[in-house]
Amino acid sequence: MLAMVVEAWARDGPWPVPSLRNIAGEQAGNEKAAQVPTEPLVSQIGDALAKGDLNAARRLVPKFLQEPEITAESLLQIGVNLAQRDLYSEASEVFRRCAKDHPEVFEGYYNLSLAQL
Repeated sequence: MLAMVVEAWARDGPWPVPSLRNIAGEQAGNEKAAQVPTEPLVSQIGDALAKGDLNAARRLVPKFLQEPEITAESLLQIGVNLAQRDLYSEASEVFRRCAKDHPEVFEGYYNLSLAQL
């Protein structure tokens, strides 16, 4: 995957690195529709990780990934939280979805590569 990113970068030139604030601003039209179904799952996964209940977080990730139109911000937030708790397999799945759904967001590719290492 990293090789694909480097190859694309060499071919297309460097991409602007969007901040989470810029990403949210670019998706303002779809943000409300995308966050309504996923917000409870984002909160539930965050709560499970905060309590140290890694099994509950693992069970919730597939449900989270089944949701349509998840924002890049939500995907990056959950992926980073999972990776910080050493749940690299689940974090990879989340970052893979981010890279697929939001190819303009470099952080998705970068974090996917790190989680797979």
